Amino acid sequence: MDGKYFRGGRYVDLDLPGLEVQLAEVLAPIIPRVNFVDDLKRRLSVEQDISLATKRLDPVQSVLLGVAGVISGALILVIGLRAIIALLGGKGHLQQFKEQIQQKKTQTMGSFS
Repeated sequence: MDGKYFRGGRYVDLDLPGLEVQLAEVLAPIIPRVNFVDDLKRRLSVEQDISLATKRLDPVQSVLLGVAGVISGALILVIGLRAIIALLGGKGHLQQFKEQIQQKKTQTMGSFS
């Protein structure tokens, strides 16, 4: 590939010297204000102190958070199990299934005798 791409009905040369010439034609260079340069230099050179504040928890808060975590975990487990049972059809469908199995057992036992 020769570094030329078709754009807008003409080829754009993407070689480095050609790109610099094209940018010079399109962009007008500006001279920044001295105040701006000085202020920018000062802000960049000043070392900023960035620190994360860490907060220590009370032992009582830690225990309460632990207890709340255990209780919420248990509740999520119970709710999840209830949802699974409900999805499987609940107690009525399980009872019907047990009755069908019992009937089949009695029928097969009766056919052997």
